[in-house]
Amino acid sequence: MSDTNRVVLGWREEAAYGVFDSGALQKLRFTGESVGEESETDTSKEIRDDGQVPDVQRMFIHTAGDINGELSYGTYDSFLRYGLRSGAWAGGATVTGTIYSVTAGSGQFTITRSSGDFTSGQVFAANQWVRIRGFATAANNGYAKIVSVTTTTLVVKALGSGVNEAAGATVTIEQGEQIVNGTTLKSFSLQKQFADLSNVYVHLLGQMVSGMNFGFGAGEFVTISFNLMGKTGQTSTSPLNATLNATNTNAVMQGVDNVAKAMIDFVDGAVSKFTESITNNLRERKVAGLRGPESLGSGRHVATGTITRYFATKAQYDAYLNFTKSNLAFIFDDHSGANVGNAYIVEHPSVKFTKAKPSATAADADTMLDLDFTAQIDATELITTRIVRFPAA
Repeated sequence: MSDTNRVVLGWREEAAYGVFDSGALQKLRFTGESVGEESETDTSKEIRDDGQVPDVQRMFIHTAGDINGELSYGTYDSFLRYGLRSGAWAGGATVTGTIYSVTAGSGQFTITRSSGDFTSGQVFAANQWVRIRGFATAANNGYAKIVSVTTTTLVVKALGSGVNEAAGATVTIEQGEQIVNGTTLKSFSLQKQFADLSNVYVHLLGQMVSGMNFGFGAGEFVTISFNLMGKTGQTSTSPLNATLNATNTNAVMQGVDNVAKAMIDFVDGAVSKFTESITNNLRERKVAGLRGPESLGSGRHVATGTITRYFATKAQYDAYLNFTKSNLAFIFDDHSGANVGNAYIVEHPSVKFTKAKPSATAADADTMLDLDFTAQIDATELITTRIVRFPAA
């Protein structure tokens, strides 16, 4: 008998759908999984005079299931990319020096450099996120979104209005690498090893991320799961590849110390709980003569979720009543570096609240506001979902 603690998951991206490319596998951290082959069956419609079923046949085979985990930096970066149907992580840039000053503004502020260029070499771009550190005034440091860029200025928001500060301090401005929802489908091979059994493996080919789910709350880990669809599975007495690269050891993030901000319209709110589901609406292409799907087709990128927050202002309730769009952004930071930690930002530039209900559910309790949301394409940025990453420093 096999113990769950001895199950090992390894994976490798495929160059061609459903074909393992023979390279080394990457070991995967996880809290649970349910991926395996599933069969669609049917019974013969022949009529027998003894009233019995004459035959049962397997009509189609595919693989499906979930991989569940807790968010840690770098562990699921490829799976996040698959889940958004995105190309490679891109857009990173960093500048450091004593030439940067701040001019306060209304809900945003301007960073000016006295020499050099923000738009050549290490290119900064509007709508991307930056992490700022080193200014003498704490209000000028942190995570912010770029509103506009010129050769010598960055206008940013999400940190507030800023405080006037002259150049002189050694300042570092990092633009994170990002992925956004797209149409690039990628498949991977997945292997389950039952390490307490002698040479027992399950090989699952042609796996794709059909959906993914995030969640966090006060006193809870930041959880993540990936819904998989794929081709076929089979047992084996040997691995897909004998080399299994080790996992990283980055800390698991949780909802108290590692949720740096939970922002609605760039205002950090008293969020108690957050859940989100993203789906790519994958579908199987069935072909006569093949045991599994010939390929997978994809549909719309749909992101929905629920935010539970303490009811202290009517702003979000009014947004629901007036059906106006809002921006959602959540920042996770593991505080692992000497200066700043590994971090992710998950953002939906344009959402609409589809349900809102401030509720007094019992005596001696807080009034809570549950907000259901659906994301849509942003008319300016032309995306629905963005995920940004920053390494520790």
